[in-house]
Amino acid sequence: MAVNYAYEWVGKGIEDMADTTSMEVTSVKDVRGETEVKLTRGEETTSVTPLVVNVDTKLALFINNAKFFGWELSDLDQRFIKVWTGMKYGVDYDTGEYMAIDQIAGVEPGDFATGNGALECSCTLHYKGARVIGTYDPTAVGEKFTPITGDILPSMVHYKNGDLTRSDFRLFYAYDPTQFPPAPAPAPAPAP
Repeated sequence: MAVNYAYEWVGKGIEDMADTTSMEVTSVKDVRGETEVKLTRGEETTSVTPLVVNVDTKLALFINNAKFFGWELSDLDQRFIKVWTGMKYGVDYDTGEYMAIDQIAGVEPGDFATGNGALECSCTLHYKGARVIGTYDPTAVGEKFTPITGDILPSMVHYKNGDLTRSDFRLFYAYDPTQFPPAPAPAPAPAP
């Protein structure tokens, strides 16, 4: 059964969201005494600190549920879309769509703390599996990510004028809305 994903822009109230790629260096010495060094792409992670736990923040609710119910690592895989708003794919920057990567990440819950009276949590996203490169259309109804099929043509990649900044990177949590109960209705006003 296909999931009708909802999208949450991860970022409100977040002070730090570091995107890191580790590189693995291996060297092999053959029987002739020659050493070959190989550099391969290692693990890619995003650390998110802090997330305020409330009914409007689905990623924080997911982390809270994972800790509360003691979910196993295999239960923590979720879908995320990384979007670069300073980079578009199309005929030109004005008519193109934002470049994006759709990938599954294991959500490693971090610590819980109380900040400004609210319960806050952190997490590290460990990306795994295939990176699907495509475009993201925030105005689309339903699925907002479209994979690019065939070769990605460099002539179709366009950048905004000026420097790319941290605000040009956006992370979206693609979640199944049925896994979260609806927010409770507001309490009725007290009788006079």
